[in-house]
Amino acid sequence: MGQFGSISYPVLDQLQLTTLSAFRDEIATATLDRESSAFGMLKAMSVDETGWNLEIKNRVKRGNVGAFRGASPINTERVEMLAGGAIEWKEYYAAVTIDQRTLLQNCNLTVKDIANMSSWSDLRSDARDKLIDLLGTELVLHLEDLTDRLSEDVYRDGTPRRGEPDMLEGFGAIIEPNTPYAGVGYRDYGRFKRKGKLSQTQNFVWNPISFDFQNKSARWNHYYSAMHDVHRGRRSGEIWWFMPSGHYDNMTLMLEGAKTRNKMAEELGFEDHVKALHFNATFFPDDYCQGPDGNENVVYGFRPRDLKMVIHSADNMTFHQAVIPDNQFTIIFRVTITLCLRCTERARTIKFYNINP
Repeated sequence: MGQFGSISYPVLDQLQLTTLSAFRDEIATATLDRESSAFGMLKAMSVDETGWNLEIKNRVKRGNVGAFRGASPINTERVEMLAGGAIEWKEYYAAVTIDQRTLLQNCNLTVKDIANMSSWSDLRSDARDKLIDLLGTELVLHLEDLTDRLSEDVYRDGTPRRGEPDMLEGFGAIIEPNTPYAGVGYRDYGRFKRKGKLSQTQNFVWNPISFDFQNKSARWNHYYSAMHDVHRGRRSGEIWWFMPSGHYDNMTLMLEGAKTRNKMAEELGFEDHVKALHFNATFFPDDYCQGPDGNENVVYGFRPRDLKMVIHSADNMTFHQAVIPDNQFTIIFRVTITLCLRCTERARTIKFYNINP
């Protein structure tokens, strides 16, 4: 129930329910039309979970395996094969505020008038229609802005801004070379035994694959080498690449005659994409794509099985009951979502940076 102190306001509850029903299609369109390709694809593959902090488990040691003959002894020492850290949920909101002046101009009502009504039928029919239209229109605009914000923060590193608390730890935190993630330093798990094809060195187990192009252009062999290192010589799952439009245009030229379409991306409405014909990799242009320093000459790649959006099952675009704050002539309608990005195989993520388009 809407609340002012300990008092409930059933008129506000009915207004919200009626508005959500009347603007159902507009609300759905508002969120879909403003999704970036990275946010939209991640959301489509998102998982629901509960709990306070989310643990991340990563394999860091080989198990007890080996050869033996007859009654020869075998190694039975306990091996802790998994280690990991934890990440926190991040909470986002959209708050539609209707003040007394707006009510007077549109409905010839005050906040107190609505607070004193005990039934939806107490509202004049013309006032109902205007309130529904007012709330619905502003709710659609606020949800567009919330989706826009989340699409932007997917690329951020979680650094607070504008006096806000910590934001979503996006690609700028997860796929940032030589930095800690989930409370674990990039050197903490050691190195792989084999050299990476792209780096020509033994990569760290908890560090993204990265390459500094020093303002030179990327070639197909760079993408091929990075994907080889992600799969570690085997074809094991699809890779998504997200890049600014200029880099995407170059990619389509590189794949000329060897490209196809991604069925899932088409079903979600992302027409601008291309899939490599002989590789399980899809490339997306994304106007939001940039590094944590704002540099747009950056490209990110990862397998969706390793990097997922996790949404709290108790707060997935929750429309909260309306409130009238104490001593304020306003009515507030809130929508919230609690989510995070979780990466379980950081060494299978890729960052190309300082690329000349």
